[in-house]
Amino acid sequence: MKTLVASLVRRLAPETMRSLEDLATLRRQGESLPGLVARAERLEARVAEFAELEYAIDELRRDSLRIAELTDLVVTRVGALPLLHADQTN
Repeated sequence: MKTLVASLVRRLAPETMRSLEDLATLRRQGESLPGLVARAERLEARVAEFAELEYAIDELRRDSLRIAELTDLVVTRVGALPLLHADQTN
């Protein structure tokens, strides 16, 4: 009788049956639904932290490019100073 009901439920509501089977598996492994919810919340918090880190890394990359451009500009200008100085003395 149980197998008949299980096969009927599996045909009519396969997603529900899979969810029930997953819950049974979790119980056998010693997990509980509140424990899984807490783990999911911690995981969401970690994902949010990684998103913030990704934004910070992109910002650092942009800043690094700006610093490199400014450094190139300064080196070019400082390198040109002796040439400008030499032209003015002649």
